[in-house]
Amino acid sequence: MTPLRSPSGDSVLETLATVRADGLSSNTKIPKGLIDAVARAGYEWHVWTVNEPASAKQMQALGARSITTDAPAVIKRALAR
Repeated sequence: MTPLRSPSGDSVLETLATVRADGLSSNTKIPKGLIDAVARAGYEWHVWTVNEPASAKQMQALGARSITTDAPAVIKRALAR
């Protein structure tokens, strides 16, 4: 079985442009360099599924435009602080 590999940042940006996307949605394991490249290219970044308040705060600080969660009240309260 071939191990999974992550696409390169250039490949991600090329795909976003090709499909005329508004942004990128990912889990929390996305490299900060890719988040920065996505933002520099004018795309939004959305993250899923974040259920821990500390992780949600970190994703917000990194620039996530939205956070998908199974615990909306907990995350909303944590981000309001």
